[in-house]
Amino acid sequence: MMEDVAKQANKAIFKRVLEKAGALWEEYKHYCEHAFLPFLEKNYDSLTISTSQLFRNEGYRIEDLYVPLIIENSDLGMVEVDCFPKGIFLKEKKVLLADSAGMGKSTLLKMIYKYIIDEGVCIPFYIDLKNLVRENDVVSVQDYLYSSFPSLENKPSKEFFFKLLENNFFIFLFDGADEVPDDKKEDVFKNVDYFSKVASASQFMVATRKEDRILSSFFTYKAFSILPLNKEQSYEILRRYQFKDVGADDLIKEIEKEKNTAVKEFLKNPLLTTLLYTAFVLKRNVPLKKSLFFGQVYESLYENHDSTKPGYLTRKKKSGLDIDQFEKILSHLAFRGRNREKLEYEKKDLIAEIRSISQLYPTLKFDVNGFVSDLITNVPVFRVEGTLYSWQHKSIQEYFFVRFCFIVLNREQRDKVLDSLLNSENISKYILVFDLFYDVDPELFHQTFTKGIVDYYDREFREHGKEVSEEIFSLNLFVRYIAVDVYKELGKSFYKEMREASKEDPYGEFRFIRDYVKDKYTIGDFVYSRGNIRRAGSVYFQFVYFSKYHFLLKILYEKGESFVSELFAENISEYCYETSVVENFSGYRDFAFIRGRRSGQVENISYKIDIVSCRKFLKSLDEKISKRNLNLDLSSF
Repeated sequence: MMEDVAKQANKAIFKRVLEKAGALWEEYKHYCEHAFLPFLEKNYDSLTISTSQLFRNEGYRIEDLYVPLIIENSDLGMVEVDCFPKGIFLKEKKVLLADSAGMGKSTLLKMIYKYIIDEGVCIPFYIDLKNLVRENDVVSVQDYLYSSFPSLENKPSKEFFFKLLENNFFIFLFDGADEVPDDKKEDVFKNVDYFSKVASASQFMVATRKEDRILSSFFTYKAFSILPLNKEQSYEILRRYQFKDVGADDLIKEIEKEKNTAVKEFLKNPLLTTLLYTAFVLKRNVPLKKSLFFGQVYESLYENHDSTKPGYLTRKKKSGLDIDQFEKILSHLAFRGRNREKLEYEKKDLIAEIRSISQLYPTLKFDVNGFVSDLITNVPVFRVEGTLYSWQHKSIQEYFFVRFCFIVLNREQRDKVLDSLLNSENISKYILVFDLFYDVDPELFHQTFTKGIVDYYDREFREHGKEVSEEIFSLNLFVRYIAVDVYKELGKSFYKEMREASKEDPYGEFRFIRDYVKDKYTIGDFVYSRGNIRRAGSVYFQFVYFSKYHFLLKILYEKGESFVSELFAENISEYCYETSVVENFSGYRDFAFIRGRRSGQVENISYKIDIVSCRKFLKSLDEKISKRNLNLDLSSF
């Protein structure tokens, strides 16, 4: 039935395309009927059916599981995506959907693809950006699309196909920008930008996690985020994912208990909401920390995958590994993959990777091919799509990455990993990893990171603390906002010459100004977060930089540490760029920042640390740890 609807919609779309064909009508008609239509029908089926065994809903249609999400932009407001979001695309040619792990970005793109076809809007294309990377090369979007069509005896030429893209209106949905390997991101994103110029009659939407490097690459796109689920949406999702052996109302009743208040934080996130079933099914309780949450999910998948069947027995694992042994190999795979931003493998490559890992554990004898099979069937943390084996979700890979750090690495090695993560230029992409580190070992987190924040505070205070008020010092400590009047700084003629020279490089203008700012202003080890351009008489580039400790404070605040509080823009609104652009900010003597509104509330810009309370906390922690170590009775060993 759905296929018939799609086919009818496609014919209506093609009719509009063919009306523009003129003398090329027959060639267009052939291409639409023998290339586009089979391609769209195939994609419609594959994109609208859930293939995940993780939630035990294989074969379900996404529309049966989807609860309409709400996306928001500070300028355009909120839009509930329960149909094709026509209003957004009428106003914007390029849209960026950026949010954190598990917020439903991919599901949203797939639903938009479905809505486009069902409503006969146009011909849509859904492209997973990591698929543009083949072996060690990056293919163009045009070549990727051309190679995706069925082989035809009378297949039109590439030139004709590219002409079709140039002259007709399509919508391109690019998914998983954050899943592109780091060393390929720049080439892939340039490729997308170039393609948007080639297919200039079309519109584009890119979905990604909020990572600084990616946000800056798509700074010309109108950015939307996904609103957290409200309670009603979360419970509706649970009811849609309901299992026969665990009713949704049973789980909801458990969530509503006062002792489980903390778990309601999970319910804001669609992925964590659905995973609650997997975590709940084995022990009939709900975990209150993310580390326990993912651990319980893994245990449930390993021990209880067949619990939907009466009198089930835990399936025997083809690898021959017990639950701890299996986790050790799986976590090593996650550790290697996370370092290389690798989420998917060809089967032969996955087997080779597991075989290589197996040689590092001489006391573990197991069937490598059986392990790969277990990843899909008996412990389904992976899924198969075509010839590719991939992690069910990036957050699951991140959980096992952290597990590897604690079950395999020693303290020295673990400290080295933590230091590398903290000093990464892309620190924002490790937010969930830091979150899990806190859950697994809060003492380690405080001794490593909270102490680091205090040391940073002390260094900055010695240099700048006496120059400004406490409020200005606190603001500048963790965030820097810089607005540059380009005409005034560089000269109008120079800017125009530089812009002309960078036409071939879509980010040349932006990079030049950003590098100029970095060299001239007091950025230190702050990491670039986001930027945009305002044109009002002159040209203003606006940049926001965050200290690496800003991201750690965010974790501490979310964990409820009393010595961290939110810092709101409304407290010093006279410095807000909405009323004036502060030029050439540097150091601690002045401050400007961006104020945003979300659901009618002023959004926080950063976090503030009560340094006195924090020092007392750390001193007490050290004393308790020392006392514990001194009181260990080892005499009987």
